[in-house]
Amino acid sequence: MSFAYTLSEIEPRNQRLLLVALGVFALILLLWVIWFLFVPATIYETTPTATINPNGTITALVDETLLPLLRIGQPALFNVTVAGGAFRQYNARVSEVDQAAGTAELLLNITNADSQGLFDGLQGEIAFELRQVTPVQLVLEAIGQTSIGR
Repeated sequence: MSFAYTLSEIEPRNQRLLLVALGVFALILLLWVIWFLFVPATIYETTPTATINPNGTITALVDETLLPLLRIGQPALFNVTVAGGAFRQYNARVSEVDQAAGTAELLLNITNADSQGLFDGLQGEIAFELRQVTPVQLVLEAIGQTSIGR
């Protein structure tokens, strides 16, 4: 068997392998572009001080720069370490914003099964959902543009 014959046998296999590798790369690139342009990410702003009240609501001390961004019905997450050291996250919604006191009151969205470990006075952190943006919007904001045409 000569070297030229062996090389000619290997060459078509390498071309097929190259085409398969290029196809996989193109598919991964296409999926990344779709994610970059269309898949939204949620932007949260957190406040470190939130306490459960006896009536079941949560009162959160909110930074003055965050207060104007809050609205009634806005989604939020209540992050807390419950008894036993387990980290829990509960869905909540803003029910009242007190600009003068710098507080926001939230309603928890939990069932009885989820409420284990929660008690009056328990403190945690609130993450307010501010907006949803795509990665391309974040990049444009970072470079100081608000749209592609600018």
